[in-house]
Parts: sequence; structure tokens; C-alpha cells
Amino acid sequence: MNLIWLNGVIGFGAGDVAGGAEYRPTAAAMAWLADLEKELATAKAGVEKLMTVELPAFNKAMAGKLPAIK
Repeated sequence: MNLIWLNGVIGFGAGDVAGGAEYRPTAAAMAWLADLEKELATAKAGVEKLMTVELPAFNKAMAGKLPAIK
């Protein structure tokens, strides 16, 4: 529900929080969006590290014991 609310405030608007030039998103909504974007960037970096560093190392260590994970 929080993401739906955020979309209403930041996005195209929804009911009582419909945006417009004179009804900009609140500072709290923009700060929350910035936090979500930082968390997403951190998660993407973690997945990238998992796929490019940790998974190949795991596959190498488990070669012959387990099938490789792709």
C-alpha cells in the first residue's frame, strides 16, 4: 500500500493527493523515494556481485560435487 500511495503522490496523482504544478509532492514523500532508490541500487549491486563473483567461486569450489548453478 505504501508504494501505491507513493505513486499517487509522486506519479500521476490519486484522488486527494493528485499532483500538479501547485500541489507538488511533500518533502517526506521525496525523501522516502530517495531512500527507496538507494535501497534498490544497493540490492542491484548485491545481485551483480553474487552473479559475477560469488556464484562463479561457489561453482569452482563445488566442481565435481554439485552441478554448476547458472
